[in-house]
Amino acid sequence: MIVADANLIIYRHVSGPQTPLAAAARRKDPDWRTAALWRFELTSALVTMVRARVLDESSALAALVAADAEMSPRETEVPQDHALRVALARGISAYDAQYVALAEILGVPCVTADTALARKAPGLTVALADFVK
Repeated sequence: MIVADANLIIYRHVSGPQTPLAAAARRKDPDWRTAALWRFELTSALVTMVRARVLDESSALAALVAADAEMSPRETEVPQDHALRVALARGISAYDAQYVALAEILGVPCVTADTALARKAPGLTVALADFVK
């Protein structure tokens, strides 16, 4: 089991340079868990990609539907007092703390493509490239 942050979920469902790594992570450990925040971050990223003409609207909607079907049953609520403490202790955003706090609660790593996050929360996070090695 791993905690997948929004970046990992995006890379799994939107074709790009990190997609092969996300697929390898899924093969290595198919039991992904996530915080409810993922869906808002995914939607925001998809809107940004459509506006930048990196992705068309129908592809964005397809990615949203596929990600929702896969990840909704795997969402876990994160106690916000715990997320706040993690954010303050690690010097990370409250958004990133959702995933890191969940990883801490579940006792599993948070896999992320965000190398800055991986550096700030060692022991709780692992960079995507390192995870698939």
